[in-house]
Amino acid sequence: MRALARPIPVRVMSEWLGLDLPAEATVWADASFRLGAPDPPPDAEEQMGRFIAWAVGEGLATVRPGGFAEAILAGGD
Repeated sequence: MRALARPIPVRVMSEWLGLDLPAEATVWADASFRLGAPDPPPDAEEQMGRFIAWAVGEGLATVRPGGFAEAILAGGD
């Protein structure tokens, strides 16, 4: 499960968005789902913070042309 099924959705999203998501993105995805749970684990908030720091730093600075993220950023202008 960890070797195949967990990374595939992140890789698909990476391609669709036009972002080079790091391997840690699976941890971030898990954290985003767990934050909405009645009793989220203590590290979920920290993991989401790491995702946001990556996204506004390296992530959005390296958007590949033709991806959905490029269209979203262009729409903001």
